[in-house]
Amino acid sequence: MSGKENRTLRKRDRQHIRRNRMANSNMKHPSNAPGPFYVTSPEDPEGEGCTACTICYNAAPEFFSEDGEGYAYVSLQPQATDQVALCREQIDACPTTAIGANG
Repeated sequence: MSGKENRTLRKRDRQHIRRNRMANSNMKHPSNAPGPFYVTSPEDPEGEGCTACTICYNAAPEFFSEDGEGYAYVSLQPQATDQVALCREQIDACPTTAIGANG
């Protein structure tokens, strides 16, 4: 197997693992805007909390913001189809599965 094929396989494995894990909806960041999208608090005892990686609020700053410590939260819920798609992309991009959506 070539190095490129090996990297692609590892990437697919990581994506599969992330898809099968879910953000802890019982440990939502207190600053999340009401609605279906949320970011999990960094205090999540299950280890699924935000680690302040900056990915979501750099990719979708209209919907994700950072608190005083750099942890992400949903500052505005998406409404339009393209906005929802952008926020769903952040669920897939989150390395700790800290972003979730109810529905």
